[in-house]
Amino acid sequence: MPASPAVTSRAASAGDTAWPKVSIVTPSFNQGPYIEETIRSVLMQDYPNLEYVIIDGGSTDETVSIIRKYEASLTYWVSEPDRGQTHAINKGFGHTTGEILCYINSDDILLPGALREVVKQFRQQHRPTLVCCSGQYFGSGVDQVMGARATEDGSPRPWAPPDAPRLTDWLTTHTSLLQQSTFWNRKLHTALGGFPEAFNFCFDKDFFLRAIFEQQAYIACPSILAAGHRMHSEMKTATIPDVMIRENETIWRHYTPLPWAQRLLERERRAQRAQELMASCLDHRGLAARLKCLATSAFLWPRVMNQRMFWGAVRRTLSLRAQLP
Repeated sequence: MPASPAVTSRAASAGDTAWPKVSIVTPSFNQGPYIEETIRSVLMQDYPNLEYVIIDGGSTDETVSIIRKYEASLTYWVSEPDRGQTHAINKGFGHTTGEILCYINSDDILLPGALREVVKQFRQQHRPTLVCCSGQYFGSGVDQVMGARATEDGSPRPWAPPDAPRLTDWLTTHTSLLQQSTFWNRKLHTALGGFPEAFNFCFDKDFFLRAIFEQQAYIACPSILAAGHRMHSEMKTATIPDVMIRENETIWRHYTPLPWAQRLLERERRAQRAQELMASCLDHRGLAARLKCLATSAFLWPRVMNQRMFWGAVRRTLSLRAQLP
């Protein structure tokens, strides 16, 4: 990375208190080639009320010397053995007091201006809230990790948050949010009790799953481009995919039998069946068959009647009736 001016810390002034405090934690272990870019991406946000904590697991490469370059701008940092990434993140949040939280791994980055835009969303919220923004995949390992060709010009690959996540997808696939672009308030963090240290890989998926489906705290903000997720050959997705698979299976076994999950999964099944009936309505030739499809669809999932496609099918069905002798 080219040499650049030092980043200096700034205390929150009286005017800065209008901006809620944002607390960011970076867990780290032997990420010397990447961590300086991560640190600078946080400190150069030009956000006036920021806490930044780095928890290093006792790195033996150049990581510690890089952190020391920026320690005047950090709220807290330590380099000592820990029990892994999840423990490091929880330990880091224990040294924070901010109202809005996120963690950024030591090989990822926040994009310029992200924090101010994210905070604007939180200013409107007075309840446990999780805000998921857009992000991008970048780096030398996009092809290897993603299993597909990178864009021809080498530009980052975009990611956008889902409008309405489905529990079915979270329990039956490896679906999760882009953690680097996800922020939440302390009310939600307290309600969920932090990240489950039983997981080494899917701790964030478990946390986000509970936030979305138990707490109903999810807000999608695709217009905000918040963070970059670096893809490289040493990342966990590339080196220990078997752990990811096992932990996803553990999540499936734990949540599927729960009463609230059973109720939500049944609603999702009914909604899916309603969509299928609506979509297949016009495949039937007879008026009675079409009406039955539409009526059953609306009975299974009344919200289907909010869709333009449903009323288009109704109009087509009524036009068929007008053609009958």
